Amino acid sequence: MVVAGSALAAYWLGVFPPTSSVSVVGGIVTDQSDDCLVIWCYKPEVQLTLDGHEGTVRIRNCVTGSDITGAEGAVFEDDTTISLPASGERRTVKITPPQKEEFVFAVMGDSQGHNDVLANTLHRLDGCDFALICGDLTPSGRASEFVPFQEALNASRVPVYTTIGNHEVKTDGPGEYTSKLGPTEYAFTYSDITFAVVDSSDLNITSDQVDWMRDAFEGAVKKVVVTHAPCYDPFDDNHTLFPESCQRMLDFAKEDDIDAVLTGHIHAFNYTVIDDTDFIITGGAGANLVDGVHHFVNVTVGNSGQMSYEMCDVEVNTTLDPFVALTGAEGTTLNVTYEELFAMDTQNGFSSFENNLGNIGGEGVYSGVPIGDLVDLVGGMEDGDIVRVTASDGYTQDFGYLNIYPDATWLDLQGLIVLALSVDGESVSTWEDGPKLVTIPSDGLYDNSDCEATSYDGQGYWDYPSAGARWVKNVASIQVIPCP
Repeated sequence: MVVAGSALAAYWLGVFPPTSSVSVVGGIVTDQSDDCLVIWCYKPEVQLTLDGHEGTVRIRNCVTGSDITGAEGAVFEDDTTISLPASGERRTVKITPPQKEEFVFAVMGDSQGHNDVLANTLHRLDGCDFALICGDLTPSGRASEFVPFQEALNASRVPVYTTIGNHEVKTDGPGEYTSKLGPTEYAFTYSDITFAVVDSSDLNITSDQVDWMRDAFEGAVKKVVVTHAPCYDPFDDNHTLFPESCQRMLDFAKEDDIDAVLTGHIHAFNYTVIDDTDFIITGGAGANLVDGVHHFVNVTVGNSGQMSYEMCDVEVNTTLDPFVALTGAEGTTLNVTYEELFAMDTQNGFSSFENNLGNIGGEGVYSGVPIGDLVDLVGGMEDGDIVRVTASDGYTQDFGYLNIYPDATWLDLQGLIVLALSVDGESVSTWEDGPKLVTIPSDGLYDNSDCEATSYDGQGYWDYPSAGARWVKNVASIQVIPCP
């Protein structure tokens, strides 16, 4: 049996402690059956020691052309998967990527559950040795959201190395990420470039993290930082690391001669040089854009180690399904078209929300169909049932009876929940966020205290303390889950 490492330090070091059958450096065990062991490589160079395992070992996310030692009978099943037999005897296997003077790798960020866009992007990376994804891989870090993301990675013809984003820590923190993709901080050297992947999911870079990066870069020829949040915003929206961390990163890049800092978080492309360091922002792998087009960045490394950058457009079909799928407690289904939604009775009102940082957003006059009216079309709900609202990117929110059919108290705090079809006169045909679940309280602001007071156990505020998280964009389905 494979026993997961119990010490958090093992994650940071990238070393999983020995167990009865396998220890891994540079990878994690993601699955095991009686006759098959599956390992996910989170960096190019990997070493594993097998002891007692009989059957097949499948090592995923490997660099094509890597040298394999200590593994008689090992073969590449496909571009990124190595399969090798294990007889139960103790053996150490080492996978070493090729050394190159010139190569290309890709960088992208912020797919946020739009795995069709991500898969299309990864499919275009012929000629790249590997890809980096700079965080916000999922809408909210739930286990169910990682499943289609991992499927997109498994289909990639090049290995993909990731960093954690603020969306991955919205619900269960880094737990889901680390169990599927590896540690949130690690470093590796590919040819003459050392990459330090650092966790900025809380929008901070601490002095301890700077010290860790300095250690990782000790003796490095070229130094590249990979993280989620940037230290500047070209659009002046302050969508960055917190100010002290911004300055800390800028100082570190200058003082330590960092060659490049690769980030996402802002859904656009920007290339800026500050004190001889290349700063790249690439947040165009699927999420709603601030500017420009969906894209990835090809980084070409020349024989002198010089890096050049090319933004590559990705064609995206942004057409939403022209209906919302309803499912009742007894399995009744109904697809309600946008045309039919517009023909239903609507509620109008000004509303806004407070997010987890205390900022106010979403201000506008909304018009939409009460969710209760849509639930009634498939048989309604009873107290104890759950209404699950799911977005086109897989993001979900659960609601209880009084959310859908509020009494006087909940009506004052939360207002009606509606499926908004327009805001300030802009309808779903052109509205990037719609159809959108919106609350319309009497005072026009759904704040965090309102959210706390109108959230059932395990839902809403108790899942993630943000009123804004209750507003679901691009609603694809509404399902009534009967009380168990």
